[in-house]
Amino acid sequence: MKAKRPIEAVLTAMASVLVVLLLSTTMSAAGFGVAPAHFEVVESLAGEQYRQTISMKFIGEGECTVDLSARGDIADWVTFYGLDDPDTPIEEITAIGRQWTYVMAEFVIPDGTPVGTATGTLVFVTGPSDSAEGGQAVNLQGGSRVAIDVVGTLIREGTTDTIVITAPALDFTEQDAEVGRCAANLSVEVRNAPAGASISLRATKQAPDEAGPGFALAAANSGFEIVDIAYVFTVEKGSLTPDNVGRVVVTMKVGRGWADAHGVESIRILRVSDDTHEILPTVFVGYEEDCAVFEGISEGGLSFFGLASLRRLESPTNWAMVGGLVGGILPIAAALGFIAYRRRNGLAKQ
Repeated sequence: MKAKRPIEAVLTAMASVLVVLLLSTTMSAAGFGVAPAHFEVVESLAGEQYRQTISMKFIGEGECTVDLSARGDIADWVTFYGLDDPDTPIEEITAIGRQWTYVMAEFVIPDGTPVGTATGTLVFVTGPSDSAEGGQAVNLQGGSRVAIDVVGTLIREGTTDTIVITAPALDFTEQDAEVGRCAANLSVEVRNAPAGASISLRATKQAPDEAGPGFALAAANSGFEIVDIAYVFTVEKGSLTPDNVGRVVVTMKVGRGWADAHGVESIRILRVSDDTHEILPTVFVGYEEDCAVFEGISEGGLSFFGLASLRRLESPTNWAMVGGLVGGILPIAAALGFIAYRRRNGLAKQ
């Protein structure tokens, strides 16, 4: 049996948001009900644990024994506990007639579980009891349907967690046939994250308004201009601070047609945050079927990442144009910082 963590630590820092859809209670005609009838664990991670309280009511006299089990994709992931002893697994529980009985279902998502939605049912079956219609011994059954949305993997080492998050399938074929179907994932080191923190990805073909000028500045700071951006993804990090986030490995895949059209040697991953605009050290990993794969390393955290084709600026006049453009959009301090940086570089080269 796997070691268990305290209840208060179950909803962990990396996207462990448990959303319970409290639908109508399932109730058999003979008198046994279960709530919620259906719930979802969203943005879950392979290697992580999640717990959900289940309520049951036996409509009858006296008491009965309820057998606890699960079936479906999640059948082997589930362990049950009583609320009075959350560390000792149980396979049955005693239900008192006409009272609510509670049980804790813990889901341990195995390492290596692929990204996607796993489904199943928690099954609760009473021992024989007298029915209301004729006194025959019957078994009553109730259930709770479960959907677990696995978005990545958790690797825990001491106080540091490594979260590998995969974005949903990206298809930009209608917007740009060369970009086509893409994929992206992050490997994020998270240290001492607070309870309730989360990381999620959102991909768009165009750069969000708040990121576009920053991408231009990131390129210009290194002597480049942007030819084209394949796509951008935004990382949203609830409750995480820069102190919680360590090294980030960014993998972005793009249609081979787009990569070949621009040349893989020109393609870089850009990162923009509130105070940073940079070109990440980027490696062309190779081709996977119809995709070209690029990997970048960020030591400065999360925010906006864009896969862009760049070309080197040849004239100092271009720097002034870019600086003027960015200065009109970003706070003036950012524009001044850009100009000073370029001037220092220019003096160093003379």
